[in-house]
Amino acid sequence: MIQQWTDGLLDKLTEAAPPLIPTEPNDPETGNPWADPDRAQDGPLLQAINSARSNGGVGALARKSALDTTIRRHLVALKGTSRVSHYGIDGSTAEDRARLSGYSFDGAVGIAQLLAYGARARRGGRAVAAPQRSSVARGGVYRCRRLRRLST
Repeated sequence: MIQQWTDGLLDKLTEAAPPLIPTEPNDPETGNPWADPDRAQDGPLLQAINSARSNGGVGALARKSALDTTIRRHLVALKGTSRVSHYGIDGSTAEDRARLSGYSFDGAVGIAQLLAYGARARRGGRAVAAPQRSSVARGGVYRCRRLRRLST
């Protein structure tokens, strides 16, 4: 029985992830076809997070291009290590990277980053955004950070 359960879990982890198909054929920011179809999930993900925040009685989050660039660099650096971590390959933290990007925040409050990686994406070679988007409202480890009043 335990072996069947274990085999079932492993099968779920190794099945190929379904492709992400953008709802819009072109990136609204550029008017061109999506360079990376996964980016089409950014808007719906932010809407889901802000909906959960609104339901929790806190304000909406907004994108900051400097922070987007910083996290993208962090993830590209991690890509070569085959790991997902809040610590950079140089030992930097989210706070360190935010400061280096010129973003100011209250040190007493701190800053948080949310990294997600689809468990089944290891075989397919790319992150799976849809399961993470649907899990935003369910809760989990980072729910308190997404819904904190001081998060902006």
